[in-house]
Amino acid sequence: MKKLLFATVLLSILLTSCGTEKEFIIDRFKDFPEEIDGCACYFSANKEDFIKGEYIYADTYHNHAYISINGKMMQFKLKSYTDAAEGYWVKIYTNDDYEVTVDSEEVLQKNNTWLQKGRIAVKSKGKTIIKETIYGECGC
Repeated sequence: MKKLLFATVLLSILLTSCGTEKEFIIDRFKDFPEEIDGCACYFSANKEDFIKGEYIYADTYHNHAYISINGKMMQFKLKSYTDAAEGYWVKIYTNDDYEVTVDSEEVLQKNNTWLQKGRIAVKSKGKTIIKETIYGECGC
């Protein structure tokens, strides 16, 4: 009887813990981290947010990216960069807790700035994935 009770309690704990992964939210931010100076890419979730200056992603062109998750600005280091086709690229960034994949396509060039559209996927170590469309620009 004690073994059955122990097994029931253990199974209950295991089943409960499987669904308790902490969800996360990608926040909007208005101010760029001070590390972003000069050439950069910065994206919003859509054109309206971009016009309002509300961003979900910014990078230093290649070395580091910044995303606010659950109210905390996080820094990511470039893991890989691929020019997949002319005007289309994919960047993968990581830190201890998340992996970020950004793929973007140039829509319009104006002087030294390129309007971009694409997608971002943020994956936690617990395998939760958030995907969003992005709209923004890269330039100097």
